[in-house]
Amino acid sequence: MRKPFLLSLLVALLTTLSTHAYEFQSGDFYYNITSDNTVEVTYQEEWSASNYQGLTTATIPETVTNNGTTYSVTSIGDVAFGDCSSLTSITIPNSVTSIGESAFNSCSALTSITIPNSVTSIGDVAFGGCSSLTSITLPNSVTSIGNYAFYRCSSLTSINIPNSVTSIGRSAFYDCSSLTSINIPNSVTSIGRGAFNDCSSLTSITIPDSVTSIGEYAFAGCSSLTSVVWNAKNCAGWSSSSYAPFYDIRANITSFTFGEEVETIPSYLCYGMSSLTSITIPNSVSGELVKVDSLNPNAVYFVNMEGWANIHVHAWDDEESGTTWPGEMATLADFTYQGYDVYYFTATPGKYEYCIFNDGGGTQTEDLTWTGGQAYFNNEWHAIKVDPYYKVSIGANAFCSCSFLTDITCLAVNPPTCVINAFNDVPSEATLWCPCESRAEYQSAHGWSQFNRVYPLDFPQATILTDTDRGRAQIDELICTPQSVVISATPYDGYVFTRWSDGNTDNPRTVLLTHDTTLTAEFGLAYSGMCGDNLYWEYKDKVLTIIGNGEMYNAIQWRLLRDSIYSVSLPNSVTNIGDYVFSGCSSLTSLTIPDSVTSIGEYAFAGCSSLTSVVWNAKNCAGWSSSSYAPFYDIRANITSFTFGEEVETIPSYLCYGMSSLTSITIPNSVTSIGDCAFGGCSSLTS
Repeated sequence: MRKPFLLSLLVALLTTLSTHAYEFQSGDFYYNITSDNTVEVTYQEEWSASNYQGLTTATIPETVTNNGTTYSVTSIGDVAFGDCSSLTSITIPNSVTSIGESAFNSCSALTSITIPNSVTSIGDVAFGGCSSLTSITLPNSVTSIGNYAFYRCSSLTSINIPNSVTSIGRSAFYDCSSLTSINIPNSVTSIGRGAFNDCSSLTSITIPDSVTSIGEYAFAGCSSLTSVVWNAKNCAGWSSSSYAPFYDIRANITSFTFGEEVETIPSYLCYGMSSLTSITIPNSVSGELVKVDSLNPNAVYFVNMEGWANIHVHAWDDEESGTTWPGEMATLADFTYQGYDVYYFTATPGKYEYCIFNDGGGTQTEDLTWTGGQAYFNNEWHAIKVDPYYKVSIGANAFCSCSFLTDITCLAVNPPTCVINAFNDVPSEATLWCPCESRAEYQSAHGWSQFNRVYPLDFPQATILTDTDRGRAQIDELICTPQSVVISATPYDGYVFTRWSDGNTDNPRTVLLTHDTTLTAEFGLAYSGMCGDNLYWEYKDKVLTIIGNGEMYNAIQWRLLRDSIYSVSLPNSVTNIGDYVFSGCSSLTSLTIPDSVTSIGEYAFAGCSSLTSVVWNAKNCAGWSSSSYAPFYDIRANITSFTFGEEVETIPSYLCYGMSSLTSITIPNSVTSIGDCAFGGCSSLTS
């Protein structure tokens, strides 16, 4: 963690402070005359243990008289109560307009203070080291909070900053370790370097829309900070990630919310926030081109890219134009190109030879032809032609290394302009949500084209599932009006697409989305097909497997495979076995009828000449009108084993009619009725 060098800074600061003695004493206080009729409260002995020794409470008067002259007390001077360790409270009158540098520095026993509405400025280190100060209210008259103003106020839990304050100084709240929350008003335009450094109890912060600059390490060491609301419309970025305000606590931030009026996302703002899973970029961060009024039509522009910390230009007289190019460069205020500062030189049209020097002393000479209006440079040296209507909306590395981002929502119709590395290290499979009509633009725009999953906003969610061992399914096209998706399924070798989970067999197909929709693509073996409205069959390794639920069709669906079916697997969800469906399966040797079956069609197992064993679990299956319609009639003499399941309640009419090879049967305790001729003609039954 980087922290301000407080000790060296304070030493340097304090050596500059006034050391002159007080001019007179009145009551408990010492004064210096600042004008004909005003005085400031000052110290007895600067930074001494004897300064206001023993003073515990103090009320500063509005006026004081000395040698017959009455003075108005208008300020508390520099170091006035510095190191006054016994002071617990003080009352400041309405006549005071300023509190000087280090005025209450290290008043370690001071627990509370009321600052009157007359005070307009609070000096540097004014309350630094007031370790017992628990709360303070600043009046609406205060316009700025000085550097280190409340540094190491370790007991301070809250502070009210009024709407009058426009700047918060460097390290103003450094090491306020008990500060749990702070309201930064919408008047503040700048937050100084390290302003909230080591505020370790701060859990959330809202940056108002007025802020245009935040200093380096502003929130360094805020180890409990997990939530940020960022409303700043146009805040300047930082030159590298390590200077960004949340850099050293980047992994702690779990929530980062952008306000609806944010126009620019600064460089490195969310760099490395690896705990972020989703962000929403508001419509105000727009890709619409913004005119930069400060561009000079008579200037040549180029960019100071990384690695070129200093650029200097030297020009010689140009023989053709007789003019020179000044060697001084200027930065174009509040303007960046692809995240980098833009530099410019004013020049007269003509031909110039120039030389660029880097920090290592290397040189390079190039020719520049300047015809006025536009400039063309050698790209190797990162010179550019600046479009006066181009302005970056998302700065360099703004979301770089946010490695766990899964959802990026961008509300702008036009893709916000951003540098190519704005989303470096964000997984390419993260989902980018954008306006439907802008999907194609996002898919090709710099910085956005890296995302493979670009989905439209305001669409019902379409989820396509698949059996990954058999094939894949995907969304091929999103249609904005009406809201629809085109989906397709592709089987792997040896498999075929059979249907979608809603029964539709079109492939590809267009699905109208009126609500969130989940569809599963179903695949079967190459020998497979439908055998009912909700039943599917597949054949592999001599086994016929039925999948699904409901009633079978009457006609046989696997006619060409009949001689190769040695086993049939029927699920406990089949309710009807249709007419003829297994007829001619001459290799089938055994069969189990599941308990869900309530009807079996005529001649269902006719011609199953090898079938000798049947397990019958059907609880309540309907019978047949005559023996010749029963499913096993034509193979009745072949059945040697017929077993009833323990939950069978009804034995249908003619079920075992004529099974002359049966010698015994067991009827379970669950059976309540036996149909007509159920066992008629079973001539070998002995038990």
